[in-house]
Amino acid sequence: MSDNAPEPGWYQADGDPAGTHRYWDGSDWTGEPQPLPPNISADSLDLGHPLASPWRRIGARLIDLVILIGVSILVRALVDDDIGAATPSATAAILSLMVTVAYEVGMIAALGATVGKLVAGVRVVDPTGSYPPSSTTAIRRWLPNLLTLIPVLGIALALATLLASLLWIFTDDHRRSIFDRVGPTFVVAVG
Repeated sequence: MSDNAPEPGWYQADGDPAGTHRYWDGSDWTGEPQPLPPNISADSLDLGHPLASPWRRIGARLIDLVILIGVSILVRALVDDDIGAATPSATAAILSLMVTVAYEVGMIAALGATVGKLVAGVRVVDPTGSYPPSSTTAIRRWLPNLLTLIPVLGIALALATLLASLLWIFTDDHRRSIFDRVGPTFVVAVG
């Protein structure tokens, strides 16, 4: 690359085989050429920012979980007569789900980030690096959460989704979770 080197990120390197990319750290190529993931072209990998580290993503998710748990407790306190009951009422559960969807999908579609992601300095982008992603993309990205609603198997499927996502953000070349793959989205560091 020349003196006007691009930002760090995944690019097709001159002389590398077609259908591959490799990471440019801002001054040099790192690693060997890697195959592109399915349905992602070489042109779409110029995301404009480096990929977010797994630890930033985990920190962002933990902040979001604290917020959503707090909101769910508040909803339950306002709606349920017996807050000490083992399970919330159907009304409280539905309202909590609606708030979660509005928070996750609404903020990703409007800002490209939830509060946790904003605090952690990460942003969700589409495969072209554009943000915020479309509302359709934000909805698709959220869809794997519906697995929790499946009777009996929901919790096991949600845990499997969580574990696979954790594994992939540490091992996948693009640090894509199940949610990113369904979106399709990438999570980049912006701060």
